[in-house]
Amino acid sequence: MKLFFAIILFGAAALLLLGAISRAADEFDAAASAAASSSAVLPHARIAKKIAAMPLGEKIGQMLMVAIPDAVLSVQSADWLRTHHIGGVILLGQNIRSREQTETLIRDLRDKARDSSDPPLLIAADQEGGAISRFRFLEELTAQKDIVAPQQAFDIGVRRARELRALGVNVNFSPVLDVASSSKDFIYSRAYRGNAEVVGMDIWRCHDSRV
Repeated sequence: MKLFFAIILFGAAALLLLGAISRAADEFDAAASAAASSSAVLPHARIAKKIAAMPLGEKIGQMLMVAIPDAVLSVQSADWLRTHHIGGVILLGQNIRSREQTETLIRDLRDKARDSSDPPLLIAADQEGGAISRFRFLEELTAQKDIVAPQQAFDIGVRRARELRALGVNVNFSPVLDVASSSKDFIYSRAYRGNAEVVGMDIWRCHDSRV
């Protein structure tokens, strides 16, 4: 009896989820179509038109960012990413051995893991600096705990972004917007110094900068 009710509840939840996805897709289509016909977003009209024409499965795939087990891209991983139209891959420790190997992996991901009609693949990493630096072979590895001024944070961010862009990474999950109350906190080496108000204002001053 419990199993029966569990199956009923699971089925109901699945139907609700599918309904929500369907409604979201319809709303997305309407918004994309409106954007495509608006002269205010003319440079993005082609992208909006492409999104509006995507089947639901492709739209879902484009919203996903996944990890893969490979340091050298396998045929199986490339086929899976391409078949499901995955929008992004995050590079973790198991994917990174050296600069040359990483550049090859990123190049293969871009060339082999996406359909020719798909948008460019997002390549992401956690290059925070300090202990959390996926690419130890890069030069800008300053820990956030060692950053003490807004301009210093900005300059480090610019250098890090340029290094990552040269490597082929176009998304960096950094900086960590957190505050450590003491040096014993697990987040201490990954957080800016100061309280929430100070850290928040420092981030706000630099939020509209371009690299």
